[in-house]
Formats: sequence, structure tokens, C-alpha cells
Amino acid sequence: MAQKFKVEMNSSGAKALLADPAVVADLLARGGRIRSAAGDGVEVTMIRGGYGGGRPVVFVATETSEAKRDEAINHSLLGSVDSGR
Repeated sequence: MAQKFKVEMNSSGAKALLADPAVVADLLARGGRIRSAAGDGVEVTMIRGGYGGGRPVVFVATETSEAKRDEAINHSLLGSVDSGR
């Protein structure tokens, strides 16, 4: 029979890890690769979100009407998500 065990999270350590500059740089690099693969008119934005406002969140979104049209017809942004892996 499997033994039961308890996992205790270190909240301050997890929060520090998520807000680390290396994690932010990696997220921005992933967003940049997605933007490059999607083409012109796509921008990367980073905000501090989550509970407490410290967790970095990166958005890649269309900014121009041409890019929005291209996304609606060709799914260019959706198709470039794999570039961020």
C-alpha cells in the first residue's frame, strides 16, 4: 500500500521564483519568438498580475487591423504559439 505524505509549499519562495528576473526574461523571449513567427502587427506586453501583483504575465496580441484580419482568416497568431516552447 502506498504511503501518504504531505507537501508543504513555501509561498514566499514560490513567489520569489516566479518574480525572478530570469523567469521574466524567459517569458519575454518566448513571447518574442511567438511575435516573430506571427508576423507584423503583433506585440508582446508584460504585466505583473496574479494575487499580490508580483507574478509576471506575458501577452502576445494583434495590434493592427491588418494583423487582426490575418488572425481572423489565417489564424497566424494561434498557429505560432508552438514557437514559444
